[in-house]
Amino acid sequence: MTARPIRRNAQTPDRNGKIFYTSTTSLSHISKVFAEQAAYVDIFNNNMIVAFILFLTSILSYSEIKLQEQRIAIAYIVIFVLQAAGMISFKVAIVFILLTFVIYIEILTDDKMKLKIVTNIWYKTLDLIYQTVFMYHLIPAVFTVGLLELYNTNNFDNGFINLFILPAALVFGVYTINRVLSEEIEFITFNEIYSKIMEYPINKFVCNEKFCQASSILVAIEDKNFYQRKGYTVFSFRSTKNIVDRKFKEEGGSVSRIKIFAGMVKMFLYNMRTQRRGYSTIGSQLLRSLAIETGYDSKWKRKFFEAFYTNLFFKSLYNYLSRHKVANRQNYRQWLIYLYFHYVNTFLGDEDIRFSKFLNVFDMQYSKKNTIDIYDVSNEGILLACWGLSKKTKYITKNNLSGWIPDIPGVKFEYNLLSEMIEHLNEPFYDGQYLK
Repeated sequence: MTARPIRRNAQTPDRNGKIFYTSTTSLSHISKVFAEQAAYVDIFNNNMIVAFILFLTSILSYSEIKLQEQRIAIAYIVIFVLQAAGMISFKVAIVFILLTFVIYIEILTDDKMKLKIVTNIWYKTLDLIYQTVFMYHLIPAVFTVGLLELYNTNNFDNGFINLFILPAALVFGVYTINRVLSEEIEFITFNEIYSKIMEYPINKFVCNEKFCQASSILVAIEDKNFYQRKGYTVFSFRSTKNIVDRKFKEEGGSVSRIKIFAGMVKMFLYNMRTQRRGYSTIGSQLLRSLAIETGYDSKWKRKFFEAFYTNLFFKSLYNYLSRHKVANRQNYRQWLIYLYFHYVNTFLGDEDIRFSKFLNVFDMQYSKKNTIDIYDVSNEGILLACWGLSKKTKYITKNNLSGWIPDIPGVKFEYNLLSEMIEHLNEPFYDGQYLK
C-alpha cells in the first residue's frame, strides 16, 4: 500500500465567518472584507456567486483601497483562500475570477471616458482579454486554482506528489499577487488620454496646404499605407489576407496560403526578436506615445498593447466624435497626424539625442505646448525629424544625402538647407531653434 501523507479534513465554516475573521484580525481592512464575505454567504443562503459580487462592490467602499491592482489582488487572495478551505470548486473559482475582471474592468471602472468611448462589444472583449492576461496575470492565477483543486480532490495516489501540490499552489498564488501589484508596464487611463488629445481639439485643427505637405512627408517615411489602410494597425485580418493573397499570386499557387501565413508569422517573430523591424504604424506609434506611462522597454507587452488597442481606441474615438457631431471630423486621419507631431518623440545626431516631442526639435523651450507648430517649420526640418523617428540621422551625411531624399508628389526640398542642418546635428544645444 502506498503511504499517503496525513492531511487535515476540510474545514467547514461555522456560518458566522469566524474562520476568516479571527485569523486576520491584524489586517484591519482585509479582515473586514473577509467578514463581509462570510456575512453575505449567510444572508443569501449560501449563494456564493451573489455573495461574491456584493463582496467585490464592498471593496470599493474602502477609501484605503484606491488602485484597481489592489482590488484585483484582494479578490485573488479571497478566491485562493476560499478554494484552499474547500468552500468552492475549481469551476466556481474560475467564475469568481472572471466576475472580478468584468466588474472591475468593464463595469465599476473609474475610467469614465472608457465607458463613453468604448461601446462596441468586440472592443470591450479585447480590452478585457488584454487586461486579464497581460496586466492581471490570469494564467498563473488559473494554475493556482488548478493546483488547489488537485489538493482538495486528492486525485493523486502518490503521496510524494501530493506533498508538493499545496506549496506549489502557494508559490503560484504569491507570484500572481506580486505580479499584479508590481507590473512593470503601466498605462494612463482613457480619461487622461482624452485630456491630452483635447489640448489640440479636432474642431480647431487646420488642414491647409502646409500641413498636407508635412503629412505627406511623415507618411512617406513612416507609414506609406496610412491613408489607404482601413484600420490603424498592420495587425488586422483584412491587411493579413491581402498580403497572403498577393504572395499566393506571386507564387503562382505553388505554395498554400497556410504555408505563406506560417512564413509571415515566423518572419514577424524573428524581426521582433532581432529588433530588425517594429511593424509600427503611425496609429500605433501615436497611441503608445499617448498611453504608456512606464515600462516602454517591455517590448512584447507593448506590441500586444498596440495590436489590441490601436484600432480599438481610434475607431471608438471616431465613433464617439461622430455621435456628438463634432465639427471637422471629416479630417480625422489628418488630425491624428497633427497629434502625432505633438506627442511622438524623435532622435537626432550620432548619439541619438532624444526629443520628447517631435516639435521639440524646432522649439527648445519644452513647454507644455510648443510655441512653434508644424505650420511654422520647413519641409527640410520635418524630413530630418522624420528620419530621426527610426534613428536614421546618424547614417546620413552630406556625401550620401542625395540618396536619402524621397520623391514625394507636391513636396520639394532645398538641398543646401538640408545639408546645412545635417552638418550641425551634432553641435551642442543652443537657445531657440534646433532645426528650422
